[in-house]
This record gives sequence, C-alpha cells and structure tokens, in this order.
Amino acid sequence: PPPRGGGGFGGGGSLLRSTGEASPTPPPPPVKGGGVRPPLQLWFVDRPTGKAANKEASTERIVSAVAVEIVRLLNSGACLRTDAGERPLSAGDIAVLVRSNRQAAAMQDQLLSCGVPAVRQGTESLFAAAEVEALLRTLAAIVDPSDTALARGALASGLLDSDADALARSGDDPAILDNWLQRLRDYHDLWARRGITSLSGALFAGEGLAMRCLTQKDGERRLTNLRHAFEVLHCAESREGLGMAGLLTWFSRQIADPPEGEEYQLRLETDECAVQVVTIHRSKGLEYPVCFVPFCWNGSQPFPKFKNQPFTFHAACDDGPGELTLDLGSPAEERDEHRAINVREALAENLRLLYVAMTRAQARVYLVWGGLTGAESSAPAWLLHGPEEVQCGAEVAQTEARFKELDNGAIRERLLPLLSNGSGEIVDLPLYPQVERLKFAADGHIKLAPLPVPPTISNDWRLSSYSALVAASTHLADGEAWKTTERVGEEGPARLIESVESGPSIHTFPRGADPGSCLHDIFEVIDFTAEEAEAELIEKTLGAYAIDPGWSPVVSEMLRKVLHIPLDGADLQLSRVSRRDRCSEMGFFLPLTALRAAGLAAIFRRHQADLPDPRIVTTIASLNFETVSGMLRGFIDLVFTCAGRYYLIDWKSNYLGPNSAAYTQERMLEEMLSSGYVLQYHLYCVALHRHLRRTLPGYDYEEHFGGVFYLFLRGVERSGETGIYRDRPSLALIEDLDRLMGGVEL
Repeated sequence: PPPRGGGGFGGGGSLLRSTGEASPTPPPPPVKGGGVRPPLQLWFVDRPTGKAANKEASTERIVSAVAVEIVRLLNSGACLRTDAGERPLSAGDIAVLVRSNRQAAAMQDQLLSCGVPAVRQGTESLFAAAEVEALLRTLAAIVDPSDTALARGALASGLLDSDADALARSGDDPAILDNWLQRLRDYHDLWARRGITSLSGALFAGEGLAMRCLTQKDGERRLTNLRHAFEVLHCAESREGLGMAGLLTWFSRQIADPPEGEEYQLRLETDECAVQVVTIHRSKGLEYPVCFVPFCWNGSQPFPKFKNQPFTFHAACDDGPGELTLDLGSPAEERDEHRAINVREALAENLRLLYVAMTRAQARVYLVWGGLTGAESSAPAWLLHGPEEVQCGAEVAQTEARFKELDNGAIRERLLPLLSNGSGEIVDLPLYPQVERLKFAADGHIKLAPLPVPPTISNDWRLSSYSALVAASTHLADGEAWKTTERVGEEGPARLIESVESGPSIHTFPRGADPGSCLHDIFEVIDFTAEEAEAELIEKTLGAYAIDPGWSPVVSEMLRKVLHIPLDGADLQLSRVSRRDRCSEMGFFLPLTALRAAGLAAIFRRHQADLPDPRIVTTIASLNFETVSGMLRGFIDLVFTCAGRYYLIDWKSNYLGPNSAAYTQERMLEEMLSSGYVLQYHLYCVALHRHLRRTLPGYDYEEHFGGVFYLFLRGVERSGETGIYRDRPSLALIEDLDRLMGGVEL
C-alpha cells in the first residue's frame, strides 16, 4: 500500500522515535539499526511443531502483546516528529484496528487492565450491553414495586446503591427489603407523574450511579451506555405515548431482538487522550499516528459449524454485477458453486479491509501474521502465497493448499522482499513474563499541580438579561410609575363603556403568562402567507395550554388583523413575509464589559433629542443594577426582512383595557416605560446591529435597519391606529450603546 501522512513505509526513517526502542525479543534480520525502529513492524506467529497455532490461545497472546507494547511505547517516552517539531506520544495517538466488536471488547478490557485509557468505536448494539439488561431489571422492579422477587433482581443487578451483604441479609431481616420496596414505590410514583427522564435524574442522584460507574475500569463505557439507554427510552415514551408498563414491554423487546439503526449503536465514551479501539469498517477515511492491525489473518472460509446454514452470494450476470442472493438450500452441486462465490467474495472483502487497515497509519503500523488457524484463506495469505495463475473461483482453495505446505521459514522468507528498503522488520510475537501498567507522571510528561489561587475573584461576570437589569429598580419592578389605565383621552371612559363586548373576543381572552406563551407559540409556527388561518394548529396549541379550543375563532380573527395591518402605515404587512424571510425566537448572547447603570443613563441622556418621549431618560436613570460583565442573553420574538430592510417585532398580550380604545399610543408608551420594554428593544437593536454588521455584506444601519414594532395583540385593529408601538432608534444611540457594552468609556 502507498505511504500515508508522510511517514508510511518509505526508507526515509520513522516518524516515531522512542528511547529504549530495542526489540522485546531478538528479531531475525533484517533489522533497521540505530535507536529508531522502522515504521512497519511485522509480528510473526510461528507454527508450533508444524501445525497451526490454536486460534483462541493465539488471540489471547496477541491481545496481551498489543496492550503491553502500547504501555511500553507510552512509558518509554516515545516522541512523534511533526512539522512543529517533536512532541510526546500520547494514548490518543494510537489506534487498534479490529474486525469485530468481540475483538474490540477484548482489546479494550486488556488495555484498561493495564491502566491505559481506551475507547471503543464499533457497530455493537446498545441493547447488547450488560448494564442495559441491568437497567431492564431495575425498571421492572420499579413498575411493580410490590413484587419482592423483582426487587431482589433489581438489587442484584448493581444499579441500585446496595451491596451483596445487604442483599444476603434481607432474607433474614424483612426491614431491609421493606426499605427498598418503599424506595422503589417512590421511584414508581415519580415515573408515573413526570416520566422516564425525571426518573433517570432521580436514579443518578439518589443511587450515585455516575460515581459508582466511574469507579470501575470500564466506567465511562457503562455510564455512556446508561445515559444513552435513558435517552432512547425517553424518545420511545414521547414518540409512541407509552406508559410505564408499555415502555417496559418495548424495552424488553429491543433487548430480546435488537433493532438496527445508528441511534441504537454504542456511542463513544470520552476520547480525550485514549487509545482508539475501532473496527476497520469505521476507520475508513481516518488516520492515526500509530496503528496496530492484529486480526487481519482471519480466514475467508466459513466455519464448519455453519456448513449447512444459509449464506449470501451475488448470482452470475452477463451484463454487470449480479443480484445479492440468499441460498437457503440449493441442490448439492449448485450449493458448492454458490459457496465458492461466497468465499471468493469474502476474500475480496478481506483484501479491501486489509488495504484500509494498512493505510491508516502516519508513523508506524504493527501487523500480526504467521501460521495461525484460518490464516490459509486470509487476505495476506492470498497476497503473499497465492497461485500465480488463478482459476476463476478457485483462488481460496489454491491458496489454502499452498499455504498449508509451508513451514515457518518459508512464510518468513516470503516477507523479506517487503523489507528490502529498510522500511520494516520482522519480530517474533512478543512474549512478556508479566504485564506492565502505564506509569503516570513518572517521565515528567504529566505533572499534576494545583492551579494558583488568584488574589481576587471577580464576582461581576455573569449571564444576565434585560429582566435582571430592571429587576433591581423598584421604579420599574413594581410597574406603578406610569400606570394610568383610566386615562385614555377625553372621550375615553364613554368610549370604553359603549364598546365593551358581551361575547368572547380577544379582549376577554384569558390573561396571564400561559395564554401569552400560547399566542407566542402560534405566531412562531404559523405561515404568515397562508390564505386562511390554520385552525387545526390553533386548536392544538390552545389545547396544549389547557385553553378551551372554542377560543380558536377569536384567535383566528386576531391573527388576520395582525398579519394584514400595515405596520408602517403604508404597505409593510406580515402577510407578505415568507418563512425564509423571518426568524422566530432569535436567540443571542451579547458580550458585556463592565456595564454600569450610570453609564447607560448617560448615553440615553446624551441622545434625549432622538427619543420618542423624554420620560425614557427618567426611566433609564432609575436603574440601579450592579456593574455587570459577562453575557447578556435574550430572545427576539421575530426578526424579518422585507424589501432589503430588517425589522424587530415583539408580541405583547398585555391587557390594557376592555377594548381597542385602551391601546392608544400614550397608553402603550406608559406600558413600555413601566415594564422596561424600552430598554429591552434598545438591547435587541444592538444585538441585531452587531449580527448584521458581521454577516450582511455592505451592511449600513440607515439603509438596512427598518425599525422596531411592539404589537399589543389585544388592541390591533384594521385601522392601524391602535395596538402598534413603533420606534427606530438613531444610529448614534445604537453605536454608543454598542461601544458602552464593549467596555469603551464614553
């Protein structure tokens, strides 16, 4: 295979340098001299007394040898050569490429026992994990907390915080079991009331699951699987509307017959500074500084016990690749022909995987090869010892016959041409009298020390919001300063009395936080350009907030008014805004540097002439929040663009009076002042200004920013005279606010 990552198998020297890189056992020639080992390491397994080595025993030897070699590399102070110079080799630079999940599990277990962090990437199903079956036993006991047999099974599973001694004593001491039954009943009640997600949180907190998992050598794997399982259960509960018994039944079926799909494959636990144990299939397209390829000697022939089992093959076809076919029991002659195709295709797949595995390494690759059981039909056997003239369909049989006649010397001799340029060496599979453990901080690469304590700790960095800024001001927090609900003009009271409607209307629509959130949700999802209001969607949203769906016509009428009203008094209508031209609930984090209330008041005082009302200055001056740094978080109800200009909208369901006459400009301004909305939309303008400045080519505030609309939904009428508060802050004010929030003294 061609070199990868500049190191490859060329004669220019290895990219991996290690102190004490002498071979663990004396290798036969050729051996690259000096203190640097060549990049291709061939670990050879001899045939004992001329027979194939026992496969299980050889596998154990190989797994142990790989683990110990990894420990040796990490303990020896091996370094990688990079463009920036040399750096110490870490566990995260090493990958072990395996063929099956079973091999991956054995390899990871051996590495963890040596103290080497290792993570697995494979296609193994979540539902095959032992901790998932333990979770099933625990959930079964929670579903029926009166069943003592299920309770004992849950206690024995290891997920609950109970030791074996307590479980043994529970047979003689009923009080122990009664205490556990009560805890299971408490979990049962929580699950019934609040669902599987709340139960998972209670189990992790109450039973110390995370800490107890992490005390085990494969603790991160176990913890990852448990969290993944609870996530899958939550999705099934939500998707299929399952209760406790139904969810338990669904879970047990998945474990009995694991489904396919990426969402059910084992997830990778944390991979920081850990050896990657990955299947060759998953390694395609990836590169690692050091790779071990210990199992590419697996054969292409099926095992004898599967001789009469169904198998697949691609049927012969004159005009291209044949169809994939399942042979369930053809006549003997046809079956032998089909089996030969199956074996030939298995060999082709093994060759492809060998190529993938051998081209993942950047600095060094270890390949295990030799007289192993099944090796006679493997990809290396065909490459190195296959017949020169191949009869179609007989490749494997011919290779097997030739390979079985070879002794250790002949197998080694065929490898020598690969090493003629000094890019590799043959080493007997290392045998270690004892398994070493990874040493931490022994070589000075890892130094643990407490962080220095700073002389002072700043307490003004926080995540804040406009609500937090106004909360400290009694003037704004109590909302009393500008409330004059009776003052709606000279004709106000009379007009109010005349037009009070007796039937349901938007003015009699339920008030409070939940109805307001309901209306926000409707505006977030409806299509503004639809000809008719989406009645089904409106009714569903009302029902989600426990509001009588009978209010749907009232909400629909309000929507028609709001979507068709000219916001600017001319032709700017929301009914012309498509989904692609709007962004609902646009979230932002606005950096703040030492923002002070006095500085904010000074800015508004400086730009008083540009404000829609002088009382805004008085309102801002009443703020008395502490100096704050950090991030200002907010969500803009709607940002939309029309004719090249960008606008902000905030939906307000505030109740100002019994009809639209109560929603005059004066009354809305008083509400804007008393509730702190004026400060809110100025902060929103700064956030959008920064966003457009960074993302919109040729952005100009005067050209591209259209303004702000606060729509008081209960007061909007077709005339456009009520319910709409408009403003367009000056560029000078917005830029001064922008600089102030960035810490610039003005």
